[in-house]
Amino acid sequence: MMDIFPTVAALAGIPLPIDRAIDGNDAGPILFGRANARSPYDQSGFFYYHMHQLQAVRAGRWKLYLQLKNKIRNLGGDYSRGENVAAELYDVSNDPGETREVSSAHPDVCHQLTLLADDARRDLGDWDHDGANQRSAGWVGVPTPRLLP
Repeated sequence: MMDIFPTVAALAGIPLPIDRAIDGNDAGPILFGRANARSPYDQSGFFYYHMHQLQAVRAGRWKLYLQLKNKIRNLGGDYSRGENVAAELYDVSNDPGETREVSSAHPDVCHQLTLLADDARRDLGDWDHDGANQRSAGWVGVPTPRLLP
């Protein structure tokens, strides 16, 4: 979702605003199959937050579920904390179903993705501390559907 605005702006030839952070990227080259198009997240990483807790990072073909103490879970609307989980690494290009955990065979990849996660925590924050560029999430007190007349 965060890539829709930058992609549509690029297609329309409209520059992105410079007075605020834009989290997404123009996905047009990938969507339209341009030669040598690559995801901008392959190198910088894509971060998976659940609520306000960083739980995983992906870069290129690798996805690392981070080692966590007190992992937040949403169980039927009841947010609980308390489960400690070990790090898990998957090669999602060759194993999109994430059925083969390969962290012991690729400690260098785990280390690199952990460094990306550490950068994200400093920038975006995590459950136990704010990040340098953290912004409040948009919340609606009493959401109501918007219907066409």
